[in-house]
Amino acid sequence: MWWEIWLFVAVNQYLAEVQEVQGLYGPLGITERMLQRIWKQKDFTESRLRTLEGQPIRVLRSGSWNHREGPDFLDASLEINGQPVRGDVEIHFRSRDWRRHGHQLDANFSSVALHVVVFPPTPGEAMAETSKGVLLPTCSLLEAMDCSLEEYAELEVLRNLSGRNASDFSRTFLALPLEIREARLKSFARERWGAKVAWATSRLFKATWEELCHQLFLEVLGHPRNRAVMSSIALAHPLPQWRDKLLDPDQLFASRQERWKLAGTRPQNHPRLRLRQYLGLFASRPDWALLAREFGFSLPSGGECEQTSLFRKQRLMPEKKDCLINEVLGGAIPGGSAHTWMVDGLLPLVTAESGKDLFAWWFHWFAGNAPALLGTSLRGIGVIGKPTAPLCNGWIQGALGSVTQ
Repeated sequence: MWWEIWLFVAVNQYLAEVQEVQGLYGPLGITERMLQRIWKQKDFTESRLRTLEGQPIRVLRSGSWNHREGPDFLDASLEINGQPVRGDVEIHFRSRDWRRHGHQLDANFSSVALHVVVFPPTPGEAMAETSKGVLLPTCSLLEAMDCSLEEYAELEVLRNLSGRNASDFSRTFLALPLEIREARLKSFARERWGAKVAWATSRLFKATWEELCHQLFLEVLGHPRNRAVMSSIALAHPLPQWRDKLLDPDQLFASRQERWKLAGTRPQNHPRLRLRQYLGLFASRPDWALLAREFGFSLPSGGECEQTSLFRKQRLMPEKKDCLINEVLGGAIPGGSAHTWMVDGLLPLVTAESGKDLFAWWFHWFAGNAPALLGTSLRGIGVIGKPTAPLCNGWIQGALGSVTQ
C-alpha cells in the first residue's frame, strides 16, 4: 500500500479506461484493467457474489483474459443460482457503461453470460442487453470485495514493489522546506485517520465488537497477498469456534488450498503459520478482544502536536506496547502484525465506538508491516532519522496519503 500507486495507475492508463472514484482515503484513479485483475485472481469473497436479484454466483473458471477487442474474459464457467452457465464476462465500473460503449449493438458481445460492475446500479440505470435482446445477469463486485477499491489499489502496488527506488517521492518533497514537508504529511495522515474511523464505524453497524476484532485480526494476519482469503475464513468461522477450539488451522489452510498466494511468501508470513498463531492467541487469551477493548478505552486523548519521542516518553508508550503484545495478545502474535492491527483495527474501532479522538496514539504508534523502502523514503526527505523523530505509523500514513490524492 505504498508510494508508487501513481506509477501503477500511469502505466495502465493507456491500456484501459480510468475513472476517479471516492475510495476509503479519498479520490483515486482506478483502471478497468485493475478490475479485471480482481476478477481473474478472485480477490473477493465468492459467497458474497450475487446477482442484483440475489442469486448466488460460483466462479468455476474465470475465463481466458482477453487483451484484444471483445469481452474481457472468454469462455468462463459459472454457476448462477445452482445452474451451470458458460459464456463470456464483461467488466465495467457501472451498468450504464455497457450501452455507453455500444455493446448492445456489437455481435462480439452476444456470448456474454455475466455483466460484472463495481457499483450497484442506481434506480432507472440502464441494464446490459446483448444484440440478440438477451438481458444479462449483473453482479456488483464491490459488494463481494473484502476492502475498498483504494485499499486494493494500494495492495496491488505493494505486490509489485521490487527493487524500485524512492527518487521520485524524494524529489517532490525535497523541493519544500522541512516544516512544509511535515505539515503536508501530517495533513494527509489526518485525512487517512478520519477515513479509517469512518470505515470502522460502518463496519460496527454490521458486527459486534468481538466479531469485528476477529475479522480485522485475521485480515491483518493475511497480509496484502492473502487478506481476502483470511477474511473469508473469518466470516465462515466466527469467533466462538476459535475460542471453543473447534478448528484445526491445518485443515483451514487446506480448505482454501487453491486460493492462497504463496509465491514469494516469507516463511514467517506463511498463512498456515499465521492461522496457528491466531489459534494460539485464543489458547493464551480466550477473551483477547474484550481485553483489547479495555486497553484501547484506557488510552487518553490529546498530544498530537508533540514530537514522537516526547509523546512516547510522556505517555509511556513502550510500556503500552509491551502490554498490548504480552498482556492483551499473550505473546502469541509477532510485533509487526500486532502494530498493524493496532493502527488499522483497534484504534479506529475505539474512536468509532467511544468518540474519543486517539489520532495522536495512532500517529505516534510504532510502524507495522511496512516495507523498508518506505522508511528509506521518509529518511531521505529528512522527516525521520533523528532521535526525536523515529519512524512511526503517522509518517507512513502521511506518505501513503500523499500519493492517493
